Amino acid sequence: MTLNVSTDRPLRSPRQLLELVTAIRDAGEHDENDWIEWKSSYDLTKKEVRATLARHIIGMANRMPEKSAAFCQGHGYIAIGVEPGNVEGVTSIDLADLDSGLQPYLGHQGPPEWSASYVSLDGCTILGITVEPPQMGDLIHTLNGSSRTTSQG
Repeated sequence: MTLNVSTDRPLRSPRQLLELVTAIRDAGEHDENDWIEWKSSYDLTKKEVRATLARHIIGMANRMPEKSAAFCQGHGYIAIGVEPGNVEGVTSIDLADLDSGLQPYLGHQGPPEWSASYVSLDGCTILGITVEPPQMGDLIHTLNGSSRTTSQG
């Protein structure tokens, strides 16, 4: 089974993000691809979870631009609280707190561009993170603590 959602454009609106998380719920367990990542549930208040989320964001931002452009015009998506056949949801936190909690891991100088929002599916709150498309010549993003950056292009 493949993910049943249109990937010819970025998924930005609440309705489009709901379509994405619904497609994840209805997907097969092997439908994950390099443009989409899902996790059943995370406690967003925990430091180690924020470090893990930062690694996922960095991974999306470091995809090869020409390959990533094949789906959603290069945008990457991380859905927390849903996986194939299972909707657990997350306990929502203020998105400004999420941003400030991820910032130490993403760095302050040229961090990956991302945004987050919540949608509701099957009575549960799902966190959707959208990572902006990588571009040729972008610096390689690293988890904060490593000062080495190189160019992709």
